[in-house]
Amino acid sequence: QHRSLSGDEDSDSSTLNEDEDLERRATAGNFRRRGAICVPRSSGGISARFDYTDDPALSMEQHRDEERRTNELESQRASRRDLKREAERLRSQVQDLRRELRLAREKTQNLELEMETKLESAASATAQSSQQSDAHAQTAETLRNEVSSLEVEISDLRSALRKGVIAARGDVSQMTGDELREEIRRLRRSASARRSSRETISIHTCANSTRNLSARLAGRNSECAGSLRSSCNNACARRSPATRIITIIIIIS
Repeated sequence: QHRSLSGDEDSDSSTLNEDEDLERRATAGNFRRRGAICVPRSSGGISARFDYTDDPALSMEQHRDEERRTNELESQRASRRDLKREAERLRSQVQDLRRELRLAREKTQNLELEMETKLESAASATAQSSQQSDAHAQTAETLRNEVSSLEVEISDLRSALRKGVIAARGDVSQMTGDELREEIRRLRRSASARRSSRETISIHTCANSTRNLSARLAGRNSECAGSLRSSCNNACARRSPATRIITIIIIIS
């Protein structure tokens, strides 16, 4: 009897463990257990203990439910697989988009650096151009002043030419450009010579004066005229000042 009670207790414990295992499997969606169909008791739900049945009608109904649930499970598994594949595809797309975004950021940074460099170069070139423009403006102003001065000088020279200062060379209006420039150079040299040696008498002027004075004195005193001519020639050859010639003329007279 003791053994029988012990065996019953072992049987009840084994049945309880199997029911718990069946309950876990039923919760997970698996209703098969050793080829039999497990159904819940009418007094409980999924979490209640399960009994075994061999009723064919009940077995067929449960079999259909099992197939339906199995199909649903397979459909859910297929859906989960599809969702996983879609998630993988979306994850891959996200990674690609992140990679493209990173490349776009790097390209944007490079473009920003390039634009900053170009802007700095443009600013430097603008500053240099401004400085060159200022220098060119100053040069142009200097040239304009020089041109104005030359125009005034040319106007003065033409006025002098019209008044007959160099009438022997003809009318100014009929002179060519080369002739006018040559006359301007000649007048400049003449003006410079007059400024540098205002008290010097040229050889030609001295010779002409000597010849004129000798001619006037020749009729009265030929010896005096010859002496005057010799003295004046010597004085002109030495480029003597006008005061010496005038003194000689006064003494001889």
